Amino acid sequence: MKLTWILVAAGAQVLALAWMAGEREYVARCGQTVWLRTVPVDPRDFMRGDYVRLQYDFSFVPRSSMRGALTNNAPSDRRRLAEDARVYAQLKVGEDGLAQLVSLSDSRPADGLCLRGRVESESPAGVSVRYGVEAYFMEQGRAVELERRPAASTEVPLEMEAALGASGIAVLKGYRWGPLGIALELDIKEAVTNAPATPGAPRGRQVVGARVRLVNATTNRPVAVVTAPEAFSLIPDTRWPEGNWVWVGRGATASSLRASDIVVLQPGQSQTVALRLTEPQWFILPAKSSERRGGEALKPDGPVALNEATPAWTVRFRLEYAPPNAAACAGLPGAEQVWHGRVVTRAFGPDG
Repeated sequence: MKLTWILVAAGAQVLALAWMAGEREYVARCGQTVWLRTVPVDPRDFMRGDYVRLQYDFSFVPRSSMRGALTNNAPSDRRRLAEDARVYAQLKVGEDGLAQLVSLSDSRPADGLCLRGRVESESPAGVSVRYGVEAYFMEQGRAVELERRPAASTEVPLEMEAALGASGIAVLKGYRWGPLGIALELDIKEAVTNAPATPGAPRGRQVVGARVRLVNATTNRPVAVVTAPEAFSLIPDTRWPEGNWVWVGRGATASSLRASDIVVLQPGQSQTVALRLTEPQWFILPAKSSERRGGEALKPDGPVALNEATPAWTVRFRLEYAPPNAAACAGLPGAEQVWHGRVVTRAFGPDG
């Protein structure tokens, strides 16, 4: 009898493993294929062979994107959200073919694409989620090759090909590099003063502008970029506590493009766009002027240049390049070659 139960238990485990393997194989063959944006994190694990450890655009989800019962989990009551809790990321496919996060919920969406995951950790700004596709195994020696970016000193997005099942299970199938890279150089104004620092006094190091370099990271085709200011946005750093500051240009209607606003880049070529962050179009303002951070009120109450915002530690933005849609570019020279995706710079604050 004891032997029978041992055999039954062993058989159940084998069947469970076979079911899991069969389900993943079915998803890989029949699931809907999407592209997920990611960056490689770790080159290899010598105990398990070559692989790349990955994080995705939505591996960290800000609280503004949470839905369902997750919205009841306020930052002051974070214990209510259990670690390893099951969650579902609802996705949509953008004009560039990449899957984008719509929302994160504790229940599976009734329709559309979704990715099933587990809560890994939590902070006042949001939650970190793992989706079971954070490791991509490769042939020996190829993982380090994948880590080499196509353009030196430029952020070029890595995009993973994934098959999604109806239940939210994902299986990785391949990868590609994004066609456009981005690099950021900040213009810093150094104040020369021997006066002691006082509240409200100008800080010694101030960001007054930025030069954004867009690079054609492909090897075999031209890519056009839009250099008009309408193609760039200031977006809050999602890993920073939300609700501190917002950009005054958020939601603004883009003006008409001109032929000179579109530049066609051959493989390896780049175009630099200079932005003066002290101009009114780049001003920011407190989301809640009466709110305090660390005992300091966010000042002033109205729009200010990024370098004038105080306290400095509450201000953290990224510059996003996202050209107007195909309809807005139609009829202009090079419009057919514009890549209608988005790339984002590193995060920065008033002092760098």
